[in-house]
Amino acid sequence: MRRFGFAAALCFWSTAALAGGDFGPLNSVHEAFNRAAKEFGTDSRMLLVTCSDQQGACQYSISGKMMGIAKTEDGSKGKAGTVAIFYGKDSAALDFVLALGVSMAAWSPKADKAERGLALSSLVEAVTKESPKEIILDGTKYRLVSIKGEGLVVLTMNRI
Repeated sequence: MRRFGFAAALCFWSTAALAGGDFGPLNSVHEAFNRAAKEFGTDSRMLLVTCSDQQGACQYSISGKMMGIAKTEDGSKGKAGTVAIFYGKDSAALDFVLALGVSMAAWSPKADKAERGLALSSLVEAVTKESPKEIILDGTKYRLVSIKGEGLVVLTMNRI
């Protein structure tokens, strides 16, 4: 649990200065993800687990195998400014890649299939090289960080 807390803090510190658009109400981030997953014909789903009004954050479960967090930029109860998905390298890698693809379909809807495919392969490459990678796709900045020695991969998304 300590590793996860460190990764979550690292994730939000690294993106705190990236203000921009939003992902909708903090407690409804999962709706766009689930619509895109349904359109893909996959059973991947994001479910709301809990929200903390004091911290302006909600915790999500993705397909029961990964964890997600949505956070407002200012700690209020408003709209989510950062969404993060956490994946342990020893768990379901294909589910993580699927969640990444669904996230791109949900939050970069104007990008076509070929653009999303190139972006996805670029980000997945960062996992194997254990080096950070950032891309911008249809107004959303995707940043993937593989934390060396921890077996943890963190994907953050910010609307810009």
